[in-house]
Amino acid sequence: MAGERTSSELAELFSVASSTGVPGDRALRCYRAGRACGHSGAVNSDDLADATHAAKVTEALLREARSALRRVEKLTAAALAADDADAHQLAAAAQGTLKHLVDHLVLAKQRRNRAVQRALRQVR
Repeated sequence: MAGERTSSELAELFSVASSTGVPGDRALRCYRAGRACGHSGAVNSDDLADATHAAKVTEALLREARSALRRVEKLTAAALAADDADAHQLAAAAQGTLKHLVDHLVLAKQRRNRAVQRALRQVR
């Protein structure tokens, strides 16, 4: 279907989001620590761009995770209707894992958005 990502694209997105090299991570760590890293203390537009890019990546991951959760919820209902205990148990486990992922990404999105807002305030 149009708009759906392949499993390799999703794996790449998840690996990008979980690695320490995500654009904006340096800026996010600096903002959390309440100081600027590697420069005079002023936030520049590169830090703002990095934080914005990281927020967009997190938002894309969240959309994909919510979509996958909806698909797994349908799969769980189908497994229950098929009266296959093993399939239902596995689908329920997958559903729980995806719910956990969605919760994690919601919190990550909030952190990233706060970092962008801090960067905006400091650039102004």
